[in-house]
Amino acid sequence: MKIAICDDEPLMCRSLEEKIAAYMEKSAVPFQVACYPDGESLPLQGYDILFLDIQMPGISGMELAKRLRAAGSSCAILFVTVLREGVFDAFEVDAVDYLCKPIDDIRLGHSLDRAMARIRERNSSSLLIQIAGRWQTVRLDSILYCEVLNRKVSIHTRQRVIEYYSRLSDVERQLDQRFVKCHRSYLVNLDYLAQCTREQITLANGEHLPVSKARWQGLMDHMLHYMKNEVEQWPQPPQT
Repeated sequence: MKIAICDDEPLMCRSLEEKIAAYMEKSAVPFQVACYPDGESLPLQGYDILFLDIQMPGISGMELAKRLRAAGSSCAILFVTVLREGVFDAFEVDAVDYLCKPIDDIRLGHSLDRAMARIRERNSSSLLIQIAGRWQTVRLDSILYCEVLNRKVSIHTRQRVIEYYSRLSDVERQLDQRFVKCHRSYLVNLDYLAQCTREQITLANGEHLPVSKARWQGLMDHMLHYMKNEVEQWPQPPQT
């Protein structure tokens, strides 16, 4: 579990690092904690849990959280601050909690419980990929489609395109029923499908993907099965 603390107060960083270490050791979860004195030095990717001070020199913790979300980060964010009035802004960046200094150990434990639960949920519905020797996850619900060309896989998400070397069959094994092959080189997320013909698929963002003759019938069968399952999960009207 990779955890970062971003706070311009060295004493606060050390105190919080000790509290986090005590929680993680008690939970028997392998972890690493890194401290950053400002938002400019914090990488936008690579951490599972982030503790962000709101008031810092330069970029504020709230603005940093917005940049992280814009960059596609799904990390668990916990704000640490002396200010109580920013709690409602935390909802905008889907923060796990808003902790006021001085931090209570019991409250911190509950916050970390929620952060860990969110990470477990995220990882259970994510694609695990390796780029330049480092592992990272990509949320399935952010993927529009996957493409392969000469063993290079391109994961097209709402925010960016991620490229790495693998086989499309290896990617396919990690995906759920939302995804289907429309061509030997493409796996499409049906949640983003806007239109489909025998020749091509049109996605909600306007992109077009080819449909091969060999995949057409399988595509139709998969779509009907997927739509049937979706309808069955809709709330049923009350009986009169």
